Amino acid sequence: MRSLRGPSGSALAARAPKLPRCLLNAPRRKGESFYLKKETRMSTLIQVGRIDRIFIQGLFGFFTYDIPLRGGHFSNDDSASILYGDNGCGKTTLLKLIFNLLSSRTGRGEKTFVARTPFKRLKITFSNGTVVAATKTEELTGSYVLDIEVPNSGSVSFNFAVNTEGTIGSGDETIAALSVLRTLDIQLLFLTDSRNIMATTSYFEGPNKFSTTDDFAYQRWTTIERTRSIRKDEGARPFDVELMVARLRNAIREEVFRGSRDGETNANSTYIDLLERLAAPWQTLNTTTKSLEDLSERVEEIASKGEKFAEFGVASSIPQKRILRLISSAPVDRFALLRNVLEPYLDGIEARLEALQDVHTLISDFVRVTQGFLGPKKRITFSIKSGLQILDRTDHPVQIEHLSSGEKHLLMLLCTTVIAREQATIFLIDEPELSLNIKWQRMLVDALQVCAAGSSIQFIVASHSLELLSKYRAQTIKMEDMDE
Repeated sequence: MRSLRGPSGSALAARAPKLPRCLLNAPRRKGESFYLKKETRMSTLIQVGRIDRIFIQGLFGFFTYDIPLRGGHFSNDDSASILYGDNGCGKTTLLKLIFNLLSSRTGRGEKTFVARTPFKRLKITFSNGTVVAATKTEELTGSYVLDIEVPNSGSVSFNFAVNTEGTIGSGDETIAALSVLRTLDIQLLFLTDSRNIMATTSYFEGPNKFSTTDDFAYQRWTTIERTRSIRKDEGARPFDVELMVARLRNAIREEVFRGSRDGETNANSTYIDLLERLAAPWQTLNTTTKSLEDLSERVEEIASKGEKFAEFGVASSIPQKRILRLISSAPVDRFALLRNVLEPYLDGIEARLEALQDVHTLISDFVRVTQGFLGPKKRITFSIKSGLQILDRTDHPVQIEHLSSGEKHLLMLLCTTVIAREQATIFLIDEPELSLNIKWQRMLVDALQVCAAGSSIQFIVASHSLELLSKYRAQTIKMEDMDE
């Protein structure tokens, strides 16, 4: 079996904090339990980056794969890797193993899934060189050892022994292992083959992320929680587009709030500038380098930019016509005073718009790529107040429940991607082509990468779609058995 190691000399590795001494190379006898005391848990998260390589030996007792992924070193142009292979080669199972092995959640049966899935060894290497590996101790199913190695820090091992019920219990060893996994700050999303969402990222962890006035979203969430026990995927949330649309609005609202706060801080300096100009001697105040025409052009330019922001409710438009009328009708001897009052105001508007530029670009790109799928029959709009709306040809709202399965699936993927931008997230997607026509399949990966642009999201996709595979050949990885 080959040993796969990441670039230990990378910048991320150099900045990785030290693991607690109690976790590093501690003498462990076989079967010895390990308890991680609360006061020794790490408070600093390790940014492991994206998955760089996946190695699995003896999957189902037959298959061995060594899979280098695209974009492992934060290349936004190649943030998606597409896995394909024959039916039964283990694509879906591999995605499930990745999620269940790396997840740090408790009480979801995830480490039991790893025990019950037949394989010899699974090794996941991250872009900073961190390695998380599971090695079965006896048979292809059953107990295993979890090894975690962090560059320039050390390694630690945990024994996951199945009990008489064939499950992994929640004892001291499990608690300690999950605590260490949690410090690696690995956030995961998994859209399963049954169209359920499994997630570790906090944006998908309960009603506390909803606005207190978002009763609809909260009710949808509680309904989902009541049905979880009868769903196929333990710990998964059912495919719910309305919930994701509500969360999309909340996530973007938070982005706008942060941008507005930053813009307000920048704008404060413009008012100080105004006071300084008015407090200056009259001779200084009366000195002007800008003409009426220059000032009018600046007003028009800022107003035009502001209109684009106002379209989504990100910022208010400025009273362009009124301002232009006032400065054009002002007496010549008042122009210098007017200019010294108006320019700080315009500086403040520009500061706010600059602080909100990223979120405006995000909304604009999301609307543009989504509209590209819907075509002329439907129109998508978004505003901070009303959220996402889809209109028919007569501009009447179309309810989410009345959309086609392909349209719902598309919105689910794109909304989830935008929501996941908040954190560095590994987004696992099984057969994204389901319910999508050939044209949409060809457009899908580009749309996902546009919605993820500027973030650290990594997509790992399993697909059978010839349309998708042929369009994205450079990002496609064939699962070839090394033992053949």
